[in-house]
Amino acid sequence: MPIRVELQSLKEEDFVRILTEPKNALIKQYVALLETEGVKLNITDDAVNAIAKFATSVNESTENIGRSPPPHHS
Repeated sequence: MPIRVELQSLKEEDFVRILTEPKNALIKQYVALLETEGVKLNITDDAVNAIAKFATSVNESTENIGRSPPPHHS
């Protein structure tokens, strides 16, 4: 029998933390990657917030992906 759990949706603040706080955060990875090519990338707080806002929007619109639709009652 499959196990099903309900999770709370991630908020914009959650995405900001995910993008910036972990040791291997995506923002840090991209800055480091571009530095290997001699490019100095400075991602502002406004840019991080814009990315988080976009991620929140995408997350909300795809949240139910993979779930079976509720049964139709006749």
